[in-house]
Amino acid sequence: GEYVRLAVQARLSEFDKAIEAMRAGFASNVPTFVLPLLTHRELMVRVCGEVTVDLDILKSIVKNKLDGGESDPRMAWLWATLEEFTNEERQQFLGFVWGRERLPRDTSGLQLEVRTQASHGDEHLPSSHTCFNALDMPRYTSQQVLRDKLRYAIAHCKAIDTDFAARGGVGE
Repeated sequence: GEYVRLAVQARLSEFDKAIEAMRAGFASNVPTFVLPLLTHRELMVRVCGEVTVDLDILKSIVKNKLDGGESDPRMAWLWATLEEFTNEERQQFLGFVWGRERLPRDTSGLQLEVRTQASHGDEHLPSSHTCFNALDMPRYTSQQVLRDKLRYAIAHCKAIDTDFAARGGVGE
């Protein structure tokens, strides 16, 4: 009797410290007094961002640093390509350029730079710098090349995503 009671009590409370630390960390980011007012969906959106990638919001935070500035056709090609993409591909794009697949609710102060990768052309993939929220775009000669290279990069270039390593290997 007593042993079983103590064993059950120990098992039921063995994660109390970890759960309290998680609760404290969560409370430092989300005011706990509002939790009863939110549905699980509203809470998820406030913490994780919207599932749907809103291109108007994305456009508002992009800074065009391509060599040709506003007249560089690659920026128009990028937007046309993102318009064609499914929401899943848009999420992959966000993951590729800054390591998260959702736009935060508050984008103030957030910026994504699109820059020229000067020494590269049609044969190269775009590269990203998730720490700096930057996309380096080679000097592509057409929207089709940009679309194909970007689609390949967002689907296959996931070395930054350590979740893959946790599941058994990069890109698996």
